[in-house]
Amino acid sequence: MNFPDSDDILVSRVSFNPVGNRNSVQDTESLPTIDQIPTARASVAMLDKLWTQIDVLDDVKAMAETVSKHGSFFTEEFATSLQLIKSSQEKLLDKVVTYQAATNKTREEREKTFTYALAKNDATDTEQENEQIRQRMNDFFALPPKPASEDPKLKDFDELDNYINEVRGNMYDISDQMKNYDAIREKLW
Repeated sequence: MNFPDSDDILVSRVSFNPVGNRNSVQDTESLPTIDQIPTARASVAMLDKLWTQIDVLDDVKAMAETVSKHGSFFTEEFATSLQLIKSSQEKLLDKVVTYQAATNKTREEREKTFTYALAKNDATDTEQENEQIRQRMNDFFALPPKPASEDPKLKDFDELDNYINEVRGNMYDISDQMKNYDAIREKLW
């Protein structure tokens, strides 16, 4: 067989192996051409790093001045809102404790009444009482709450509802203050 000179040979590096993967097709002679392609690298100059550090230090300095001026990260309005919600929560806690004591007392009275009712086998009275309790609970949780000034037993529910609404309003105020603080913080960063 007659072979042409090496200058006349056209070498093809194509594999007709359908099972083989791409890596098995490449041989060691074709790798240097791939290695000679320059890679794209992120280039961060030393000045960029220094300016980033300076920006961070400026932001920290501004935050430190804010803290030394106000005594905290938060503004006076935010601190006032927190104080309002704290006092509202304390009032609510007092009302809940008072209501809990009254509820415990009425529960003990009901238990005494219930044992007496069992002795009489008076089931209709307990059903009516349960229906009244269900009705009072439905009235309490209904929106909007009905004024219970006529019934002294429901007066505590109205006071409790007023305190809950006050706490809810204060929570909205704090939410607004936190949003304002976040907006200011984002401007600093």
